[in-house]
Amino acid sequence: MTGSSDLQSPNLFSLEFHTRFFPHLIWSKLNSKEPEVRGTTFGHSLELTILLFSALFLILIGTPLALDKNSWIGWGLAWAGAAGIVFIFGMAFHQGLRPTYDGFLVWIFMFFAFLGLTVGLFGGSVNHDPRWMTIGFGFLGAVVGYFLGIGAGLWFQVLGWLAGLLSGLAGILIAGLVILDMILLVAD
Repeated sequence: MTGSSDLQSPNLFSLEFHTRFFPHLIWSKLNSKEPEVRGTTFGHSLELTILLFSALFLILIGTPLALDKNSWIGWGLAWAGAAGIVFIFGMAFHQGLRPTYDGFLVWIFMFFAFLGLTVGLFGGSVNHDPRWMTIGFGFLGAVVGYFLGIGAGLWFQVLGWLAGLLSGLAGILIAGLVILDMILLVAD
């Protein structure tokens, strides 16, 4: 995952980073025609993906049983699912990947930027602030999400194959955030 753009990246807190390097990086990632190559094999990813969904299924089945009937079986299923997820994240973190801008996860970045915008707009809408203040809160939230998104786009790479799943999920969730943002902007 090392490459030339990582060696040529300016300082994160420089104007050149935000005006030249980063917009070019986002544009090239969104317009890339070649698929990203991950360091894991298809079989390895498929097995861990099945394990992930199995763990989520155990949590989904066990949690209502544990909370509703205080069932020992429910608690056992929920804890087994949680342990499975901890195991999967542990496996993903130990793949030895070093985050670079060549492997930057643009959908994760965009999710955090839109999430910041949504949180800011929601904060202004809940308090029934004037529209200009709501838009200002949305802007501040987007700025915070922008910087958090840069870090997340870099550091989620260490999750390996799981980063691909989260990136795809982030792309889907962005559509929901955009719809929610439009509702918050037109709501009184």
